[in-house]
Amino acid sequence: MEANQGKFNITETIRRVKSAREELKRARETEREVSKPVLKDYRHIRKIHELFCKSAGVGESMTVVERKMFVFIIQFLYEPRNFFGFVMPRGLRIELAKVLRIKGVTILSRCASCTLSEYRIYTQFRTEVNRIFEDVVNGLVECGVIDPENMDKEK
Repeated sequence: MEANQGKFNITETIRRVKSAREELKRARETEREVSKPVLKDYRHIRKIHELFCKSAGVGESMTVVERKMFVFIIQFLYEPRNFFGFVMPRGLRIELAKVLRIKGVTILSRCASCTLSEYRIYTQFRTEVNRIFEDVVNGLVECGVIDPENMDKEK
């Protein structure tokens, strides 16, 4: 039996593997590009918390839903890949715990693990997060933390 007849077509298989590898490379490049963190400096978390509280109308303490919204925004700004199973960057949970006055950082891990689902499923949650996110980003632009022309370049 010849290699290009019957059940096995070696040339076609090689072509398909090559094409799949090229597609995978493009997908990885796209993922790398769109999942770049907007911010890296954890010193901005306190300012983000302040802007969040102002926009959300949070008083002395946050509700669980407000905390999830805040964590979602932090995830998006500091590690968007966290929505898809990547771990938070070293020290991010600790900084969040300080700002939120939470003793156990595992609470934040559990909170972070469900934020994307809630964002996708609950329209009200998504609408509020989007509104608050815009306010936070605008506040960060006004403070000079984020360059509006290039969202992935923090100062």
